[in-house]
Amino acid sequence: MIRDSVKEFNVGIGIIPLISAIVSFVFGIIVLDQYFARRQPFQLLWTIGLFMYVSARSRNFTLKPMVTPGYVPTLVFIRSYLCRSFLGQGQYIFWQNAAPLIS
Repeated sequence: MIRDSVKEFNVGIGIIPLISAIVSFVFGIIVLDQYFARRQPFQLLWTIGLFMYVSARSRNFTLKPMVTPGYVPTLVFIRSYLCRSFLGQGQYIFWQNAAPLIS
């Protein structure tokens, strides 16, 4: 009886990575469209980072019901770290290009 309520609760929480992946995918498409319009390198890096985030979150959503508690797949970790590095590189390039405008 308790296990049934826990399974129902986990299914409700498991939908959050899917929603996050969908929202990030839409945002990634918007940033990719901006890249095609303006050809700024930071937008390409942000797009790559967002798509890696979408990949990690969607993989997390599909593996969530099949894994034991406390188990985090290695690919999700790798994609998450790569996502952070690409978003950080994009931010660095953005501020390098914006520095003459600020000072």
